[in-house]
Amino acid sequence: MRQKREKKVTVKDDAAKPTRNRSRPSKIPRRSPLSKMKERVSSRLESFGLHSLRQGSSSSSGNLNLSAKNEASKTALQNVHDMPSTSKASPPPAEPETTSSPPAPSIGSRKRAQSGNINSTSGVSTTPDSFRKRKLAFSRDSPSKLPDAKKPLLEQATTLSDEQEQTKSHIPRLKLKSKSEINLIIKEDNKMGHIDSWLNAYQNFTEEDQRIALERLIDNSTHKNIRFMRDVIEPRFQRDFISLLPPELALHVLSKLEPKDLVSATQTCRTWRQLADDNTIWRQKCLEENVKECSTPILKQYKSWAKTRTPEIVGENIHSPWKKTIMRKKRIEKVWIEGDVTPLELVGHDDHVVTCLQFDGQRIVSGSDDSTLKVWNAKTGHCQSTLIGHTGGVWCLEMKDDWIVSGSTDRTLRVWSAETGKCIETLYGHCSTVRCMALSGNQVVSGSRDNTLRVWDLTTLKCTAVLVGHFAAVRCVCFDGKKIVSGSYDNTVKIWDPNQAGNKLLHTLQGHTMRVYSLQFDGKHVVSGSLDTNIMVWDADTGTLLHTLVGHQSLTSGMELRGKTLVSGNADSFVKIWDIETGLLVRTLDDKNKHSSAVTSLQYCGKFIVTSSDDGTVKLWNAETGEWIRDLVSLDTRQTGGVVWRIKASETKLVCAVGSRNGTELTKLLVLNFDDLAAAKRASHSQSALPGTSASFDAAAINFNSLGHVNPT
Repeated sequence: MRQKREKKVTVKDDAAKPTRNRSRPSKIPRRSPLSKMKERVSSRLESFGLHSLRQGSSSSSGNLNLSAKNEASKTALQNVHDMPSTSKASPPPAEPETTSSPPAPSIGSRKRAQSGNINSTSGVSTTPDSFRKRKLAFSRDSPSKLPDAKKPLLEQATTLSDEQEQTKSHIPRLKLKSKSEINLIIKEDNKMGHIDSWLNAYQNFTEEDQRIALERLIDNSTHKNIRFMRDVIEPRFQRDFISLLPPELALHVLSKLEPKDLVSATQTCRTWRQLADDNTIWRQKCLEENVKECSTPILKQYKSWAKTRTPEIVGENIHSPWKKTIMRKKRIEKVWIEGDVTPLELVGHDDHVVTCLQFDGQRIVSGSDDSTLKVWNAKTGHCQSTLIGHTGGVWCLEMKDDWIVSGSTDRTLRVWSAETGKCIETLYGHCSTVRCMALSGNQVVSGSRDNTLRVWDLTTLKCTAVLVGHFAAVRCVCFDGKKIVSGSYDNTVKIWDPNQAGNKLLHTLQGHTMRVYSLQFDGKHVVSGSLDTNIMVWDADTGTLLHTLVGHQSLTSGMELRGKTLVSGNADSFVKIWDIETGLLVRTLDDKNKHSSAVTSLQYCGKFIVTSSDDGTVKLWNAETGEWIRDLVSLDTRQTGGVVWRIKASETKLVCAVGSRNGTELTKLLVLNFDDLAAAKRASHSQSALPGTSASFDAAAINFNSLGHVNPT
């Protein structure tokens, strides 16, 4: 094999680089074209293993005559011209001028000759391989067969053999593609054309039609392709556009987020944290939650940070008091909803009824029919003092700063010091039980069963006015510093101006058919509740009746007015929410979980409504939806006579006065502190029941009133 390769390589080199004779060639006699053609044919026949056709040459086949020789040469020439043309064949080496015997066939050619079919007449193999070799040697001196123009070019393309690969020219030739490859290219071109036409049509659609097309495209796509769409689309929305915006626009965008989302934004990156912690955003969030000022503990804490830490270390917005305030509010809302709060029990007043209750966030003052008042520390539950002096049951009380004012069945009012527990002054003037009172500024108004109202100045401890006009006991009174509104058992409501000289009565509101038991006054509207089951809304300036709210079935025992929203609790066990501007019922609180007995007291606290009842429970409601959230208090003796008489809510606490009329429940106060970090941690493990709350706020160890603004009086 090595000798064979060397021989082939040598032939190739000789063919590519023929030896140049530097000597001047001798003049060759001119020959006719016919003789040249005969020499070429004879040479080819010898290469094919046939005898030469030259005149005078000896032949190994003496039995063949000239006609046979001519016939054989014609057959050989015809076979040569019928061979297929090889597109990549390179010219063979130059043939010698002298006639020589045919070269010995190689091993491979002998095998192919043995395996192929041999023509019996000419002795020439008809296999394609042998024809291919012979054609390679013949193609230099004789014209090869031209390609057939009628047949496709693809059908005429053939593959080179090993010998042709070795002898092919170094000049690169264009490789023709197969029919399947060309069909594939045509198909791809058609496909891209369809896609381009579809995209052009899509771009001409309207925006609505484009959405419809995309929706139908998704509906007709496989899950794999839909996932591919998601992988392509998602990165396009992952640009940090906040960092690219000017700070003013970025702050405006972030201000639209909920507080819990702002907290999450601070954990994105440093830029987002600096923007999301901006004090302006959090102040706006506080105003949206009706929080107009920061709580005192946070302000003190913020001032201490400013004194002990430099802005370079802390940063301008790291300790924003507004952010701390809103985070605290959200955290405590969560505790109200699901916190496990253990109530603090304040035992006192023996087995008597707690008739009145006030709470300012720091102190709790309770009045009882045992003729005493008690002052409690709201944080520790310690009884600071017991106010002794009245000779009859205490039915009403008011407190402001260090003043406590109480009214009793002994027909007197007493002014006490909350700090020392001493009686500052006893105010005389009424002829019967002091049943109600209202405090505003340095003035207090008292209503009595003697049908009159009296105005007292707490700085001089003198009576400044006596309001006469009712024909029955005064049961309820409201005072905003300018006008006094009183409700009486004579079925009327009267509006007074205590600063007006002479007759101070402005309007008498008539419409109820039974006793008036409850009042609400916001300066513009007067709302009165009566035993006749109706609630009436009046114009405070003109005294005209605006709306009559019908829906309750019994006495309206308590009401809370906040803006245009009125919440009423009734002895029929229902709690209803009204719109006083339209006079329509907004909703009745979830009747599936309603109280089973009369509603004794209620507090309307923005997002929440808290109600108490004679059934021994205190319930928490969602003011926006009217849904019951949970029972804050449920007495063990609720089935045997335990009742909740009064409730008061302040910044972070709820105070409930509980007891019984048959001695089954000890008279006491229950204080629930929702500013309890331990309760907040326990609540963080459960799911929030109110939208907008998040466990992100549990990390802030700060305090805030979960109820927003509450007037404890």
